[in-house]
Amino acid sequence: MLIEQVLLLRDLNRREEALQVLLSHPEILDLEMQQLQLSLLWELELWESFVEKALQMLSQMKNPKDQAELHFRRGQAYEQIKSPLKALPAYERSLQAVLNPTWGIEAKLAILRLYYELKDVRFAERSEIYLKDTRFKPEQEEQIRNWLVERYEYVGEPTRTIPHRQGLIRLWEDRLRNNLEPDPAAREQRMLRIGKEHSNLGRLGASGAWEQAESWSAQLRRSENPLIQREALLLGGEAAGALQAHERSIAAYLQLTYFHAEGLNENQKFTAWQRMGLSYESLGRINDAKAIYSKISNELSDPQMKQAADNALQQLEGK
Repeated sequence: MLIEQVLLLRDLNRREEALQVLLSHPEILDLEMQQLQLSLLWELELWESFVEKALQMLSQMKNPKDQAELHFRRGQAYEQIKSPLKALPAYERSLQAVLNPTWGIEAKLAILRLYYELKDVRFAERSEIYLKDTRFKPEQEEQIRNWLVERYEYVGEPTRTIPHRQGLIRLWEDRLRNNLEPDPAAREQRMLRIGKEHSNLGRLGASGAWEQAESWSAQLRRSENPLIQREALLLGGEAAGALQAHERSIAAYLQLTYFHAEGLNENQKFTAWQRMGLSYESLGRINDAKAIYSKISNELSDPQMKQAADNALQQLEGK
């Protein structure tokens, strides 16, 4: 029988021959044999032929689920031949008329990825909908939220990143609780990302964010890794300053610039000294502020940093 011959060739990994047997058959193939032909086209990665055959077969299929799954496969094939504008409607149709298809999450993620890559205006709205009605895997949800943060920042709507930054923190804290980081160094890097994300939220005005950033900073200062210690002190200094806890902010920056001076680049030194100066001003310690601004002017080479320090000194003249 024809089907037995084709299946045998397929089992022997002679797929090209199996496909040729079907293509050269003189009679019209029944639906089962056409589905086998479609499978062989897929396995041989003959994407254009697969798409053409799939379109022929859709009208013959009576089961909505079979039709929907074939639309999904069409979407994947269109991506292989670099036709995203054809892949999108195929993925969309794969989600219609079928409740909770097994390929649903994969199709939704593909739709969002294509909208994102095409910079389609529908990306954000569709992402928000899918995040509410779909249980993505943690790594998939993380990717979507990262895309949304990037997109909202790009279009000048940073406050819309707040729930997604909070969502990222929740995902990362889950990773820590479940001990999913491969080693202590990766765990510390994850903690640092959480702390920095809280500082991003603080800059956006999210309630309680600076307190959380300072708390994570305190944990990370116990690290044995000098790089993590430096990042933790930078984080803690900024957080304490934002909370008007100027003594704590100054202490963090003093520790940073004294014990880690050799490991700091000019940007980090400027950030630490400038914020120390602002905290000294807030505390009324004008001479200390002048001294730290002079330090910037004398020790750093960047002209813009020197100019910023000189401007700060001029504003303090007479005080």
